[in-house]
Amino acid sequence: MHPELLGIDDRVWLVVALAFTLLFHFLNRKPRADIDAAVLPLKVPERRPYGYSARELGEFRTAALHAPAINGRSPLDLYRKWVLPVDIGFAIALALASYCLWRIMVPEMGANGLVNWISTMGWALSVLYGTFDFGEDASLFFLLERDPTYSRTVPFASGCTTGKMITITGSLFGLAIFLALALNDWIIEKFGSKR
Repeated sequence: MHPELLGIDDRVWLVVALAFTLLFHFLNRKPRADIDAAVLPLKVPERRPYGYSARELGEFRTAALHAPAINGRSPLDLYRKWVLPVDIGFAIALALASYCLWRIMVPEMGANGLVNWISTMGWALSVLYGTFDFGEDASLFFLLERDPTYSRTVPFASGCTTGKMITITGSLFGLAIFLALALNDWIIEKFGSKR
């Protein structure tokens, strides 16, 4: 008997979550690359593992607002109104996939105290990852609407970014999926551009 979430077998949830993780990742792949190129040498805020200050967030906003348009939209508009909402979907799908993998794997390994503890930490960190990533994306969406230099909300967004990095690492399965997608992107960039 496999564990169920809301009366549906976790294996079904896993397949659905992985499908949506892939969908959201590939929907955001090109827009992210375009924004990264537009704001160089700056990094988009959510890719700064140690967070960011209000000044750094303001610098990113200014660079993204004044960079050349991408398909008729400023990089800032594309980031706020496309990348961040799609990334919320990615975060939820990836967190659910990692959560389901932990729930599915434990019965297969057998239940003992250490395995149960590791599993509980893994699925709990998967859920926390989704929560932090959602908080990061939602707060960045609102912060970047105006100059965030003097906003008191920046430490929350920055903390969510750092929390996201820590919890995805601890979730293990979430990290493995994320690294597989990053490797896929690297292969596409490395070998796809030579055609």
